[in-house]
Amino acid sequence: MKLGIQYCTFLMIVFSFSCNYEAADNNDTPKIQDSVNYAKNEKDSAENRSEECFNTIRSFLKWYKSNFSKILSIQLVDLHEDSTTAQYRVNFKNAEKYISVLRSAGFFSERFLQEKLQYFKEADRKLIDLKQNDGPPEGFDADLLLFTQDMEAVFEKVETLQLEKINPNLIKLISVDNNLLINVSESNGKCLIDKISFSRK
Repeated sequence: MKLGIQYCTFLMIVFSFSCNYEAADNNDTPKIQDSVNYAKNEKDSAENRSEECFNTIRSFLKWYKSNFSKILSIQLVDLHEDSTTAQYRVNFKNAEKYISVLRSAGFFSERFLQEKLQYFKEADRKLIDLKQNDGPPEGFDADLLLFTQDMEAVFEKVETLQLEKINPNLIKLISVDNNLLINVSESNGKCLIDKISFSRK
């Protein structure tokens, strides 16, 4: 009799353990599925963000082509002369105008614009030290955004320039005579250009 009771008790424990195991296993299934869905959503989100940033860069290039003459007409460097000396200096009033045009385009972050203003300040200090008064002004002998002296060639192929994602925040622009790295960030759901620099490869 005791053996029968013990056997029944044993069966009840095994049955209870089996039910708990299945419940636990069933509870784990949604967690695994949630994890898979999260990873998929993250991947889709990253791909959508990359495409949005590609579109930002393509739109910027087209805008730059259309507005290049207007931007080029902003004289960023003047030749200052007095009775004894002459030297180049940055025209900061026009530099602010230049930055204002870039800001109004909507492709650049505030970080980009402030770094460009800092570039003008450093370039002015170099011009003071060099006391340069002829030839292309130091720091202004190439385009300040795409770093090339052959803008015409770039604009001719602006529709076909290739973009390559390095990581979610860095895109390579394969241009005509150089490759550029473009740092991007998101602000209010919009992809903006943070920095443009040379690529070593």
